[in-house]
Amino acid sequence: MIAEVEGEVSSRGGTWVIVKVDGISFQLSTPSSVTEGLKVGERVKLYTHLQIREDGIFMYGFSSPEERELFQMVMGVNGIGPKTALSILSHLSPQELGSAIVKGDAVLLSQLSGLGEKMSHRLILELREKVSRRWALASDNSEVMAALVSLGYSSAEASRGVALLPPSELTLEERIRTALQHLSASSPKT
Repeated sequence: MIAEVEGEVSSRGGTWVIVKVDGISFQLSTPSSVTEGLKVGERVKLYTHLQIREDGIFMYGFSSPEERELFQMVMGVNGIGPKTALSILSHLSPQELGSAIVKGDAVLLSQLSGLGEKMSHRLILELREKVSRRWALASDNSEVMAALVSLGYSSAEASRGVALLPPSELTLEERIRTALQHLSASSPKT
C-alpha cells in the first residue's frame, strides 16, 4: 500500500495532480480544493488511497490523513464511488462534511453533484455515528480554519493544520498557535 507521496508537482489539472518522486511520476486524482492550493514546481506531501480494480489502478491524493479517512468512509457507503466521494470533498472541507453528516443536513448534502435526496439520507444514516465519534471537535475547529485562511494559508493547508490538532480542550488561541506550529514544521525547507 502506498500511504503517502512526497515530491515535486510536475503538472496539475482540475481534479488531478502529477507528483514526481525520485524520477517516478504518480498521477493522483484529488478533490479540486486540494489541487487549487498546489503550484507546479513546489514540493508537496499528499496522503494517498490506492485502489486496484479490474479496469485499472487508481491513486487518490489528499491534503490530510483526516480528509483521506473521510473519503474512505464516504466510499464505503453503498452506491457511492470514488468520483462522487471526490466531488463531495471538492465542495466541502472535511470539517464541513463531518458537521453536515452529524447534524443530519440532508438538504446541504443533496445539493452536491452526484448526491440526491435518497443518497444524502443514506450517507447520514451510515456515517453519522462513525463521524461523530471521530470528529467530535471538528465543529470547534472551524474558527481555527477561518483564522488560518485569513493568515494567508490555503484551505488545503488550513485543513492539514487542523487535522494535526490533538483531541484536547485547548482555547481557541492555543489551537491556532498549535496549528501554526504544525504547519511551519511540515512546510518544505528551501
